[in-house]
Amino acid sequence: MRSLILLLFISIIFIVSGCGKEKAEGISEDESQTEQSSVENQNSLELKEKNNQVGSEAIAQDISDFDYQDDISVFEKEGYTYVIEPDYEGNKAIRDPSDLSFKVKVSVSKNNKWIVKNKITDLTKELFKSNDLKDVYEWYVNVDYKNPFAFVSIDTSFNTNSESNQMHDIYKLSFTKDGNAHYKRIFRDNYPTAHVSEVDSFSTSYTFVQGEKDTNFIQTISIDGEDKHKLFNQKGKELFTINVDNVSFNRGGWQSICMLNKDMLYFGDPSEVEIYNNKTKDLVWNSDGSKKTLDISEDFVETSSSVKNGIYTLSHINSTGDTVLEFTQLQKEQATKMASVVIPSDLKIKKIFMSLDKKNVNVFTLVEYKGKAAIQKYVFSRIDK
Repeated sequence: MRSLILLLFISIIFIVSGCGKEKAEGISEDESQTEQSSVENQNSLELKEKNNQVGSEAIAQDISDFDYQDDISVFEKEGYTYVIEPDYEGNKAIRDPSDLSFKVKVSVSKNNKWIVKNKITDLTKELFKSNDLKDVYEWYVNVDYKNPFAFVSIDTSFNTNSESNQMHDIYKLSFTKDGNAHYKRIFRDNYPTAHVSEVDSFSTSYTFVQGEKDTNFIQTISIDGEDKHKLFNQKGKELFTINVDNVSFNRGGWQSICMLNKDMLYFGDPSEVEIYNNKTKDLVWNSDGSKKTLDISEDFVETSSSVKNGIYTLSHINSTGDTVLEFTQLQKEQATKMASVVIPSDLKIKKIFMSLDKKNVNVFTLVEYKGKAAIQKYVFSRIDK
């Protein structure tokens, strides 16, 4: 009898122990799944908000008012949405002073209401006042956006009898919530005729560079086929010389990547981004001696934003017609795609824009909504650390 009771007691202990083990294993699995889900959420570009019509009314009556090549910009700053539309003669040489014109149209939305709409600031005299017009052969004007600023580059070529051969000015435009545009010249370089006439060929080019906080630009001076590159900050101060040969920082056009991350300068086609290391004063090379390149995007990059440890890109995928927001982490000369999401628009996107605030990636699209031109807004959570 005692043996039977002892055996029954031992059996009960084994049963209880087994149940406890199963329960413990079950909790461990749940915790593991929860932890994995948490990691996935951290690496997910979550759509937090969509606004079908910024300002609650159309930005323009007709979508055809916006040409694909128009230099329009849309961005978010301190809770205000800005729409910037410059009006100027771009992508061509200007030789008649009477054709000189530069105006900026600004619209501002707050709490989904337009508080300023299509306010025009005429900056023609301010941007061209420093030129002696009678000695000028031609002007060439270009606009680059690095939110929340616009940078206006003016190349001036002078007549052969002038003391100057070429001059390059860069102006930074800033915008306020009352719809005003303000300008400041941040850079001027003048090339005397006496120096230029001594060489067979001479040209200059400027490429704007994204940074985590500031916008910089690269000056390239080509003399008889030899290029010299210098990096300047947006105050016009030289930061360093780029000591490499046979590179081009704007070869891919406006859709190419050009960004500065600490001491690393990334540039080139999005699928073959080259790296210049300012510490070693050289390009980054593979162990076999080939040039190191990074694949940030195989698709057509419409716009991008640089952050501390990577880059957000908006790309158009030709095969599907989708527009995709991606975050690529840049670390130790490596590129790792961390997240990707399709912009959920059923309407044809004519133009797309992006700006960052402390918590969000703000994506804006220009579409035809209810027969009129509208700005739509998508708010995604930032995942960069």
